[in-house]
Amino acid sequence: ASINDQQNKPSYKVDCPWHINISKKSKDIYMVTTFVNEHKGYTLNSQTVYLLSQFRKLTKEILDDIQFWISA
Repeated sequence: ASINDQQNKPSYKVDCPWHINISKKSKDIYMVTTFVNEHKGYTLNSQTVYLLSQFRKLTKEILDDIQFWISA
């Protein structure tokens, strides 16, 4: 499947408490400071892992932001 064949759909909040905070300690060392592995408000689909990379692509602007924050 091509990224050009995707159907863009709106996202919505489900009040899921899952989140992770990561701190960069040095060039190649990252530390997980907070990890809440709790999902609720929706059903996780195990097949998502096989489909996501085919249909999603980060914009250059987002990639630049990520690069900025991990290089800080």
